[in-house]
Amino acid sequence: MPLHAAATMCHTAGCSLDWLVTGIETGKQAQPVNLDEMQNVIEIVLTELQLMDKRLMPPELARLCTVVYELVLTSRAEGGDRARIARQALKLVGNGT
Repeated sequence: MPLHAAATMCHTAGCSLDWLVTGIETGKQAQPVNLDEMQNVIEIVLTELQLMDKRLMPPELARLCTVVYELVLTSRAEGGDRARIARQALKLVGNGT
């Protein structure tokens, strides 16, 4: 299911993407996903994984993209460079495998 369709479905149903993905409601008001930012994160993650010659199964890829997305949003609020943050997070994947 495309991310935009999932986000629309969640908005219509009044649930969060967290709940849709994990089945666990966090209890806090979820912020809407910035689809352009998520697309940028996914492109960066896939490019870096390819450069590292790493492959992840879809669940692990989804978790990684979610973590990197959250880091990017935090870094953006602090004036950070999203590509640099994403690459640093991916180095952890390289060191962990």
